[in-house]
Amino acid sequence: MKKLITILLTLTLITTLFVGCSKKDKVKEEQGNLKDNAVTEVKEESKSEDVEEDKVEEVNYVLYLKQKSIPFIFAEKYTIKADDPKLKDKSIEWIALEHLINFKGFQDFISPIPEGTKLLGLNKENGIVYVDLSKEFIDNMPKDKQSTKLVIDSIVNTLTFFDGNESVMFKIEGQAVKKINGVDLSKQFYFSSDFLPDK
Repeated sequence: MKKLITILLTLTLITTLFVGCSKKDKVKEEQGNLKDNAVTEVKEESKSEDVEEDKVEEVNYVLYLKQKSIPFIFAEKYTIKADDPKLKDKSIEWIALEHLINFKGFQDFISPIPEGTKLLGLNKENGIVYVDLSKEFIDNMPKDKQSTKLVIDSIVNTLTFFDGNESVMFKIEGQAVKKINGVDLSKQFYFSSDFLPDK
């Protein structure tokens, strides 16, 4: 009987020592993890401070892209660095409109601009943006009034996103055009919500 009690006491003592040691190890491990996390956080903070110091100013623009299967246009925001060499030769309006014309498609979004259209000229005067496009704009335009209006709204909304641009007027190959598919092209166009999904 004494032997049994001795064995039980010995086992209890060994178990207590083992549990105590493993708890100490666990506490040490947790302390080590906290320390590592604190060091990582400090490094991350210093990294983000460095990034902010090196951050180059960006210029925003918005493209009004067509959804493939429904007659709506959606605003998609893009940025270009303020020190981008393109901005030395071209205005931000030119860059945005050229991007809209040449947009290759992403997910369900496509460029609504007729295929082959080229931007021939763009200038601004008294809040009006004058856009000159190649003849493919008319030649490859869908032949219904609603699709034509959607294409025009896409261009107008993209260009009137910028401060000071109130309206847009169109020329084709340097010439004024009166109508395309029943849409009067001789007037000024203003930002339109006709094809926006939230209107």
